Amino acid sequence: MSFFARPILGIAALFAMSGAFAATPTVLDFQNLTHAGSGTSIGQTYLASGYRLFTGAQTGFTVPAVGAADYVGSTALWAGGGAGADQGVITTQLQRTDGKTFDFDGLSLAVPVGNQPAAITFLGLDAWGNVLASQVVDATQVGTGSFSAVTFGSAFDKVTLVSWRQAVDSVNTYQFDDIRLDGGVAAVPEPQTYALMAAGLGVMVFLSRRRTRARA
Repeated sequence: MSFFARPILGIAALFAMSGAFAATPTVLDFQNLTHAGSGTSIGQTYLASGYRLFTGAQTGFTVPAVGAADYVGSTALWAGGGAGADQGVITTQLQRTDGKTFDFDGLSLAVPVGNQPAAITFLGLDAWGNVLASQVVDATQVGTGSFSAVTFGSAFDKVTLVSWRQAVDSVNTYQFDDIRLDGGVAAVPEPQTYALMAAGLGVMVFLSRRRTRARA
């Protein structure tokens, strides 16, 4: 292999590696959960793919059973208000387990037939608890008996925590699935990085030509 070929391959490898480290989308789809029965509780905390979901409901998240009246065609988590001690503002929180920021792109929501939830408010917060973004999902946007995709804009990018809840004293429930996230932690190289790579290539070409002339 020539002196010229080696640096070219090395720089090409750097470019390939930069693409490999680009942010990779993550989808929390809950397909690993079993359907032991309608209303099966999985607790207040659910961990998956480097993310943590938490609910303040004493009953925790529940999973509807396939074929049950509250099952709407997909493995999902069941949240919202409830009777007794769980009645009131029930909040679901989502964050990375390492505390780093992430992009909250969207999720799918559904309401069992016969239920209509109050509006659901989504908040994107930074590490200090400041609200960076807010979006209210109206009940008309949520499918009854089927899932409807909800998309969030760039205001929900680079948040540390996303929190969502129904209106005060709501006793309705809803299901969510397919939480779409951009959880990549390594950034794509900045333009100046590519400039440095190009400069390095120029130096290698220059040195290669000098060496060739010296041998002549």
